[in-house]
Amino acid sequence: MRCPDCNKFVGLDSDSDPEVDNLEIDDEGRITGSVLITNNCIECGTGLADAQLDIDVQAEVAEHVSKDNCSLSVDEKDSPSRETKSDGKGRYTRTYYGARASFLVSCECGFETETEWEEFVQASHMDQLN
Repeated sequence: MRCPDCNKFVGLDSDSDPEVDNLEIDDEGRITGSVLITNNCIECGTGLADAQLDIDVQAEVAEHVSKDNCSLSVDEKDSPSRETKSDGKGRYTRTYYGARASFLVSCECGFETETEWEEFVQASHMDQLN
Protein backbone atom coordinates (compact mmCIF):
# COMPACT_ATOMS: atom_id res chain seq x y z
CA MET A 1 0.00 0.00 0.00
CA ARG A 2 1.30 3.47 -0.83
CA CYS A 3 1.40 6.02 1.98
CA PRO A 4 0.35 9.54 0.87
CA ASP A 5 2.63 11.17 3.47
CA CYS A 6 5.78 9.07 2.86
CA ASN A 7 5.01 8.78 -0.87
CA LYS A 8 6.32 5.21 -1.02
CA PHE A 9 5.04 1.66 -0.64
CA VAL A 10 5.07 0.75 3.05
CA GLY A 11 4.20 -2.05 5.40
CA LEU A 12 1.25 -1.84 7.74
CA ASP A 13 1.49 -1.34 11.47
CA SER A 14 -1.46 -3.23 12.88
CA ASP A 15 -0.55 -2.76 16.55
CA SER A 16 -2.86 0.19 17.22
CA ASP A 17 -5.36 -0.28 20.03
CA PRO A 18 -8.98 -0.86 19.01
CA GLU A 19 -11.46 1.81 20.10
CA VAL A 20 -14.79 0.72 21.62
CA ASP A 21 -17.77 3.02 21.07
CA ASN A 22 -21.46 3.04 22.10
CA LEU A 23 -21.24 0.00 24.40
CA GLU A 24 -24.74 -0.81 25.68
CA ILE A 25 -26.76 -3.68 27.13
CA ASP A 26 -30.51 -4.19 26.96
CA ASP A 27 -32.83 -5.77 29.57
CA GLU A 28 -32.40 -9.26 28.05
CA GLY A 29 -28.57 -9.14 28.13
CA ARG A 30 -27.80 -8.33 24.47
CA ILE A 31 -24.56 -6.33 24.30
CA THR A 32 -24.17 -3.96 21.35
CA GLY A 33 -21.63 -1.39 20.26
CA SER A 34 -18.77 -1.02 17.80
CA VAL A 35 -15.00 -1.33 17.63
CA LEU A 36 -12.78 0.67 15.26
CA ILE A 37 -9.55 -0.95 14.09
CA THR A 38 -6.97 0.94 12.02
CA ASN A 39 -3.95 -0.11 9.95
CA ASN A 40 -1.28 2.58 10.01
CA CYS A 41 1.82 3.28 7.92
CA ILE A 42 4.78 1.55 9.57
CA GLU A 43 7.05 4.48 8.62
CA CYS A 44 5.10 7.54 9.78
CA GLY A 45 1.94 6.28 11.52
CA THR A 46 -0.57 7.76 9.06
CA GLY A 47 -3.87 5.83 9.03
CA LEU A 48 -4.21 3.91 5.76
CA ALA A 49 -7.19 1.58 6.26
CA ASP A 50 -9.83 1.01 8.92
CA ALA A 51 -12.86 -1.12 9.68
CA GLN A 52 -15.81 -0.69 12.00
CA LEU A 53 -16.67 -4.02 13.68
CA ASP A 54 -20.11 -4.43 15.21
CA ILE A 55 -20.46 -5.87 18.69
CA ASP A 56 -23.60 -7.97 18.99
CA VAL A 57 -23.36 -10.72 21.59
CA GLN A 58 -25.77 -12.27 24.07
CA ALA A 59 -24.68 -12.47 27.72
CA GLU A 60 -25.80 -15.44 29.82
CA VAL A 61 -28.34 -13.63 32.01
CA ALA A 62 -31.58 -15.52 31.30
CA GLU A 63 -31.89 -17.07 34.76
CA HIS A 64 -31.05 -13.79 36.50
CA VAL A 65 -33.43 -11.67 34.42
CA SER A 66 -36.33 -14.07 35.06
CA LYS A 67 -35.78 -14.01 38.86
CA ASP A 68 -35.04 -10.37 39.63
CA ASN A 69 -36.17 -7.03 38.33
CA CYS A 70 -32.72 -5.43 38.33
CA SER A 71 -30.86 -3.12 36.01
CA LEU A 72 -27.97 -4.63 33.97
CA SER A 73 -24.81 -2.71 33.11
CA VAL A 74 -21.81 -3.62 30.94
CA ASP A 75 -18.14 -2.59 31.06
CA GLU A 76 -14.99 -3.68 29.27
CA LYS A 77 -13.22 -6.19 31.51
CA ASP A 78 -9.88 -5.50 29.81
CA SER A 79 -8.96 -3.27 26.90
CA PRO A 80 -9.83 -5.00 23.63
CA SER A 81 -6.93 -6.74 21.95
CA ARG A 82 -6.02 -6.47 18.30
CA GLU A 83 -5.84 -9.79 16.43
CA THR A 84 -4.44 -10.85 13.05
CA LYS A 85 -4.88 -14.23 11.40
CA SER A 86 -4.24 -15.76 7.98
CA ASP A 87 -5.56 -18.71 6.02
CA GLY A 88 -4.11 -20.50 3.04
CA LYS A 89 -0.51 -20.63 1.90
CA GLY A 90 1.58 -18.75 -0.61
CA ARG A 91 -0.03 -16.56 -3.22
CA TYR A 92 -3.61 -17.17 -2.12
CA THR A 93 -3.17 -16.36 1.55
CA ARG A 94 -5.87 -14.11 2.97
CA THR A 95 -5.17 -11.88 5.96
CA TYR A 96 -7.85 -10.99 8.49
CA TYR A 97 -7.72 -8.20 11.06
CA GLY A 98 -10.02 -8.07 14.04
CA ALA A 99 -10.52 -7.54 17.72
CA ARG A 100 -11.27 -9.62 20.78
CA ALA A 101 -12.77 -8.35 24.04
CA SER A 102 -14.19 -9.49 27.36
CA PHE A 103 -17.18 -7.74 28.84
CA LEU A 104 -18.31 -7.79 32.45
CA VAL A 105 -22.09 -7.71 32.86
CA SER A 106 -23.21 -6.75 36.33
CA CYS A 107 -26.36 -5.92 38.24
CA GLU A 108 -26.99 -3.71 41.25
CA CYS A 109 -27.93 -6.84 43.26
CA GLY A 110 -24.38 -8.26 42.97
CA PHE A 111 -24.88 -10.59 39.98
CA GLU A 112 -21.90 -10.70 37.57
CA THR A 113 -21.06 -12.66 34.44
CA GLU A 114 -18.37 -12.42 31.82
CA THR A 115 -18.94 -12.55 28.04
CA GLU A 116 -16.36 -12.96 25.27
CA TRP A 117 -16.60 -11.38 21.79
CA GLU A 118 -14.44 -11.44 18.66
CA GLU A 119 -14.85 -10.47 15.03
CA PHE A 120 -12.56 -10.37 12.00
CA VAL A 121 -12.66 -8.67 8.61
CA GLN A 122 -10.64 -9.57 5.55
CA ALA A 123 -7.89 -7.02 4.87
CA SER A 124 -9.18 -6.35 1.35
CA HIS A 125 -12.60 -5.40 2.78
CA MET A 126 -11.26 -2.64 5.03
CA ASP A 127 -12.00 0.97 4.04
CA GLN A 128 -9.06 2.82 2.47
CA LEU A 129 -8.53 6.17 4.21
CA ASN A 130 -6.46 7.93 1.54
